[in-house]
Parts: sequence; C-alpha cells; structure tokens
Amino acid sequence: MSQMLGQPLMMSLATVLSKHRKAYYRQLNNASKDTLNVTPWVDWFGERIVEALSGAIDVIQYVVAKARFWDGLDTDALNARQIKLIRRMLGEDVLSFENGINAAKYQNLTRCSKATATRDLQDLVAQGVLAPIHSKGRYARYKLVTTWIVDCDKY
Repeated sequence: MSQMLGQPLMMSLATVLSKHRKAYYRQLNNASKDTLNVTPWVDWFGERIVEALSGAIDVIQYVVAKARFWDGLDTDALNARQIKLIRRMLGEDVLSFENGINAAKYQNLTRCSKATATRDLQDLVAQGVLAPIHSKGRYARYKLVTTWIVDCDKY
C-alpha cells in the first residue's frame, strides 16, 4: 500500500496491527485459501488504517494540548521538584498517577521532606496546576488539572 500511495504509512499502523496480530494473520490466511478472494482482507485492513489514523490524530491532539499547557504555565514560579512532578504526571507515568498524588508519593518521587512535599503540593493547587481530590489531613490527594487534555484512549 505504501508503494501504491507513493508515501509511507504512519507508524501508528504498526501499533494497531500489533494489537490485532491474531486477526491479521487469520485474515491473511483466509484470503490466501481456495477462492483467493481478498475483499474481506482489504475491508479489514482498511478498517485498521482508519483505526491507526484515529489513534495518530489523538496522539497529535494530546501533544499539542501538552505544549499549550506548558506554554501557559509560569515555570519561573515552580521549583525543580514541581516541574519533575508535572513531567511525570504528563509523561509515560500517567497511569501511575491515576488516583492522584499525595505528600508521601511526592516525597518518594522528589526526595524531599514531608513538610516540603506538603508545601509544594499546596503551592501547585494555589497556582491552579493541581486540584484536590481529598483535601483533608494525611489522606489529601491531588490530581493534575486536565481540562486541557483531549479525550485519548492511551493518555
């Protein structure tokens, strides 16, 4: 298909095909038997291309939204520990922050004291970067303010 289109297919197609590996080989096997009717395989593969394009659009929207978030953030008002937290919460570790961040987790991540962790987290809330999930005592948890994030399956 890449040769026919005269341009390479997007990388997300490899991810989608990997996700549907068994079905991919089943479709190829069915297309190569008896009648050599490849129409079902072409239909199936076309659906995977649409799925890959949709995934690529989601990733692009997420990256643009993250860039806008960073552009709108006053990084001069943040310390290195806070920036490290935000990077982790927006990066590959996004799932490990699904239930938010608390002072103990912040301490572990940034290697700071409990008082510093509490102060840093409260400062991020005051700046509108974090929002409290539970704001009482040792059960206080915070989540990243994500109104800017487009709905993405992976992020």
